[in-house]
Amino acid sequence: MTEGEERGSGTLLMFAAVVLIGALAAAGIAVAGVWVAIQRVQAAADLVAVSAAAAQAGGQDACVAAGRLARANQVELRDCSIAGDLIDFAVTVTIAAPPGSLPVDFTTRSHAGWVAQ
Repeated sequence: MTEGEERGSGTLLMFAAVVLIGALAAAGIAVAGVWVAIQRVQAAADLVAVSAAAAQAGGQDACVAAGRLARANQVELRDCSIAGDLIDFAVTVTIAAPPGSLPVDFTTRSHAGWVAQ
């Protein structure tokens, strides 16, 4: 094998390495973006549940408050339920990510309330 036959092979190897690094970086960014979106939906669910529980404690309709706050946070309220009475209660909300924001249909559930012991 002569020197001329190997000429340019280093360039091809470097090109392949750069393409591989770029593909790995793009995949990492995509995964990080999905993770951040999931965290935002979970935080919104917690906020909606706590606010609904505060509304219930204040004598308001917890599920109406949950729906209003879910819309304000650009998430979808799929379910809202209240267990207990005016003193001992728990509010459970199921929140979904807005359509098209994640590659899968992601829902999460959060609970909040006042339970006297």
